[in-house]
Amino acid sequence: MKTIFILGLIILSFPYNSLIDNSKNEVETKMNNYFFEFDELFHYRTEINQSVLLAREGDKNLSPNEQLQIDLIIREKPYSIEDTLFITQLEDIGFKKKKIHKNQFEIINEVFKEKEDYGALAIIYECIPKYRDILIFKKNDKIIGMAKVCFSCDQNKIYGTTANTEKFGLDGDYAKLNELLNGKKVNNK
Repeated sequence: MKTIFILGLIILSFPYNSLIDNSKNEVETKMNNYFFEFDELFHYRTEINQSVLLAREGDKNLSPNEQLQIDLIIREKPYSIEDTLFITQLEDIGFKKKKIHKNQFEIINEVFKEKEDYGALAIIYECIPKYRDILIFKKNDKIIGMAKVCFSCDQNKIYGTTANTEKFGLDGDYAKLNELLNGKKVNNK
């Protein structure tokens, strides 16, 4: 009787969920982990010449707008999701603003989501990034995410998500995004 009682306690202490194979559900949940839950999206784009920026980069007599161009396009700005003051100046420094229509959000979500784990990746970039495309994700009029993208060398900076962004770009994301935002078809590298 004592043995049955102990066996019963062991069985009851085992969570029922551990007896069920949840591996498929975990993969599906992870695969649907979108970077942002947004209701508004803005795309800013500039065609500024990289050589002009690189030539002016070390200049000590830059105007605040010129410095902001350099910081955004070839440096690390913004430094965090809280660093948003520059957004109101984007059009002043040569970026064109476009609101992305809600009917394109499904495609955006498919691009900006966690990817299947491909194992360790060794990525060799072909160029120094020029972040000419900036996306601002909003929810209820509040900025919740930002992404800077260089379509020339497939690099990005993504802010405001807890999702794993390390594999961004693997499933032809850059080509899909460039076509959607800029109407440019790009051959996958």
